Amino acid sequence: MRTTAWGDGGYYGRVFLNVRGREPHGIVAREDYEEVRDGLVEQIARITDSHGRNIGSRAYRPEELYRNVNGIAPDLIVYFGDLDWRSIGSVGYSSIYSFENDTGPDEANHDWEGIFIMQGPRIVPQRSHYSIYDVGPTILNLFDLEGTPGGVGRSMPLVASSPLAKAR
Repeated sequence: MRTTAWGDGGYYGRVFLNVRGREPHGIVAREDYEEVRDGLVEQIARITDSHGRNIGSRAYRPEELYRNVNGIAPDLIVYFGDLDWRSIGSVGYSSIYSFENDTGPDEANHDWEGIFIMQGPRIVPQRSHYSIYDVGPTILNLFDLEGTPGGVGRSMPLVASSPLAKAR
């Protein structure tokens, strides 16, 4: 393989550099790794649609998104058009665009915002923006359990008294 990078498709793209010593037929020298990665970040940000309009793609280094990067992480994680476009995992097309099933918006199949629904006697009805990190602390609080010291997130508001705590 004589390519600098390749990608894997999905609702976000995973880009892997063909690094010498890491990949069987790597061509990117370790000392050039960051320069090549920076160049791809810049090029991805300039991607336009079929009419020449910038679609607002962003490429992130995994260490920018995650506190810990484990396993075999991609060298870049790419959100094409703020998740309005999907990354297809096919090669051999005459265009970088596919209008069959891989463009968005994708009917909220994947997006930045999600939902969390919880019901019960201690639940305070609300429509607010929380992080996925807030789900764990909320459930722990619901059962009157202590969270992990240094844990991420905060509990959503709950009614003070727990029927579960009285039953223990």
